Order: sequence, then C-alpha cells, then structure tokens
Amino acid sequence: MDLGSLYESFEPPLFRIALRYTRNSEAAEELVQDAFVKAMASGMLLDQLSLPQRRKWLMQTVRHLAIDRARARMRSEAFVNQEPKPVCRHGEALWGKLVADEVLQSLSERDREIVQMNHLLGMTTEEIGEALSMPHATVRSRLHLILKKLRKQYEGVDDEK
Repeated sequence: MDLGSLYESFEPPLFRIALRYTRNSEAAEELVQDAFVKAMASGMLLDQLSLPQRRKWLMQTVRHLAIDRARARMRSEAFVNQEPKPVCRHGEALWGKLVADEVLQSLSERDREIVQMNHLLGMTTEEIGEALSMPHATVRSRLHLILKKLRKQYEGVDDEK
C-alpha cells in the first residue's frame, strides 16, 4: 500500500484521535502529518504489517507524539512560570546568580546544555540522552562529573567573596 492510499484511508480517524488529545485542530493536523512522516521513514516496517496492524501502528504513533508534545509543553510552562526567588539582604542573591553564571560559562557548550536540560527543564537523563543522541548512562556520568566540577569551582569563587 502506498503512502497516498494509506493517508486517504487513515487520516480521518487519526485526525479525530489527535483532536481528542490536543483539542486544537491545527495541532491535531500537525500530529497526523508527523505520524505520516514517521510512516514514510518506517516504510519497510509498514510494508510488512497487515492493514489493521498499520492502523494500530499509526494510532499509537499519534498517541505517542501527543504525549511527547504535552510533556514538552508542561516542561516549558513550568520553566516559564517559575517564580523568581526573593532577593536576599546585602545582594547575596545577585552575587549567587553572578557566580552561577560565571561558573556555568566555564563549561563546554555540551556540558552547559546537559546541566540546563536537567536542572532548568527538569529532563531525565534518558530524555537528555535521546535529545542529544547520547546513551543515558553517559549523560548520567557526565552530569555527575559536571556537578562535581561546578561544586569545586563554586567553592573557590565563594571563598573569594
């Protein structure tokens, strides 16, 4: 079955499911399109499946994409909605932020990205590994080493205060 006939057969039910998840027709259309993009990339796999199995595969793909987007949206909303910490007396909070920024700048771009994804976005090592195309065990060990290095640097800078 070619992709065009697959789209004609399954687009309406997939759109209805996506609309249930998103409650937004534009977002639902994007989910369906992304599911068919994945179907194109998995062409050989889909060719081996029966028609009901293809339908199930596409529906699961739409579901997983909807869940992934909802999680990403929750993470970004949580990040945006974080309340700023109250300023401590004598500018200690400002000093802490300046020190933290200075210490983070000493990291490589990749290490800084790992720390930000974990501590600012709340991503797990598995999610970071997937996003950066790295094994999650590598992310976990690098994160441990990075934080150890940051603690050591922060203590050095804090002693100068």
